[in-house]
Amino acid sequence: MLYELTVVMKDIEPPVWRTIEIPDSASLHRLHQVLQVAMGWLIATALLSEVCASFGDARRAENLYELLAPYGSRNAIAPQAFA
Repeated sequence: MLYELTVVMKDIEPPVWRTIEIPDSASLHRLHQVLQVAMGWLIATALLSEVCASFGDARRAENLYELLAPYGSRNAIAPQAFA
């Protein structure tokens, strides 16, 4: 069975929302990963890790990079606004 979820950010104008489909067999961890990709939060994490590294906070930068590890090379792709 496939679930269709609509995710809406609260208190944001204009409204920010995504509709995702996820199988009923997906774990909460997998749902978390799908939401990160759908909302574009991987790009924010990648940029934040670069900022941390540039300010000499290597430990925090490494922690952020570890969060990105499961996504492999997809982290290198940024939306036009960031390119």
